[in-house]
Amino acid sequence: MLTVEVTCNPDVINANYHLDSTIASDPCHPKVIMNSAAGCPTLSYGPLYEFMDRYWYLVAFPMIFLGAFLLVAGGRNPRASMFFIATVTITCALTTTLWVYVLPSTSPVWVVSITILIGLFMGAGLGFGAAYWPRIGILTIGLMLGALLGGCIYLGVVAGDTEGKVNEDLVFWMSVLASGVLVAIICLIFYDFAVIIGAALMGSYLFIRGFSFWIGGYPGEV
Repeated sequence: MLTVEVTCNPDVINANYHLDSTIASDPCHPKVIMNSAAGCPTLSYGPLYEFMDRYWYLVAFPMIFLGAFLLVAGGRNPRASMFFIATVTITCALTTTLWVYVLPSTSPVWVVSITILIGLFMGAGLGFGAAYWPRIGILTIGLMLGALLGGCIYLGVVAGDTEGKVNEDLVFWMSVLASGVLVAIICLIFYDFAVIIGAALMGSYLFIRGFSFWIGGYPGEV
């Protein structure tokens, strides 16, 4: 019986392999060890991408309309803005986390709709809290803005220096959390500006990303 073991080595350009030394003692069960960058783990959204590709209109049109509202009237309607921003943020974060770290990539596509509905219900709960208790809303906006900033800092500055040296997932989440907490504190101090900036950024992203689903060919976030 032949056994093939693929090990992760991100520094290998061309895959290489060798016979394991145990073949000398057990020639009937040879073992081949292959070193390849293809053996390294990668993030996989699996059915989530398939769902968005198949039912793009269920994602695109709500994003376009909501984005247009936040861009045009978000600053003048802070409670509504905080409700929608909190709902969208929690829905996206929960759905993405479930499909990246929890649910298997072999799950059927219809499960995606269930996870989105769960995220919407949970997000709407926080959204109502954000609308009626402004501190919760402004903290949500601050965490969202900070998380985006932390992700950009990690991808643009930190990722190249830490690749292969430390736990990249840990560094990424530390960057996101640290930036999120810092920006949330700043948003509490500058409340009015935070609502306007948060509505503008979220609105512009949703509006353009909604059109990208409609038109096609837009690169993914990761």
